Amino acid sequence: MLKIRTRHPDCLRIWKRLYKHCDELFTFLDDSRVPADNNSTERDIRSLAATRSDGGTHRADWSAAAFARIKSIIVTGMKNGVRFIEYGTEVVRAKLRGERLPLPLATATDTS
Repeated sequence: MLKIRTRHPDCLRIWKRLYKHCDELFTFLDDSRVPADNNSTERDIRSLAATRSDGGTHRADWSAAAFARIKSIIVTGMKNGVRFIEYGTEVVRAKLRGERLPLPLATATDTS
């Protein structure tokens, strides 16, 4: 186990975070589906940043937050083989019937 040799608040904060998440840091070594970097995530948000810098910003905070959530759901679904329109329709129907919301199950076959 690592011993703490500093009292600097930033170092302690980082150490605590690494210690708390140490089991998750090397997940990519155990599961080949998990990338070792976050390059694809960076590419996913690049379009949002480009839109913002081109003046395509949202005038209200709620609008920007809603757009970010929807974009996140769509991109995550695409990566997992779930079509947004089909899943969205299932969610709306379940909500209207008062049922539990469905989990987004991939339509593509799992190759793991």
